[in-house]
Amino acid sequence: MAKIDETVKVMLLKGEAGASIESIDKTSSDGLVDTYTVKLTDGTESSFYITNGRDGEKGEKGDTGNTISVPVSGLFNMGVDSDGNLWVYHSDSDKVPEFEYDSSTGDLYYVTKG
Repeated sequence: MAKIDETVKVMLLKGEAGASIESIDKTSSDGLVDTYTVKLTDGTESSFYITNGRDGEKGEKGDTGNTISVPVSGLFNMGVDSDGNLWVYHSDSDKVPEFEYDSSTGDLYYVTKG
């Protein structure tokens, strides 16, 4: 079996002071092109451009479909079925979310333990 080095070495390096974003503002529009200006805390500015799409013709309304979503590990989604039942969908089979229902108020609480 290979030997595992249990010593962890951490080296902290301090770099030169940099600049942060102070603001991003839409500064102009020309037809379908919008100009945004980024201002940095060191006083420098830079611009970028976004070309928007043209509005197309409105299409016919489609049929209502089913929504499908997959929760990320540790998160959950809630939905109501056609009978009015509340369902909780989660991706962690061994970590079922815990809820408490207060029948006097109708409030549903997600239980977290700290």
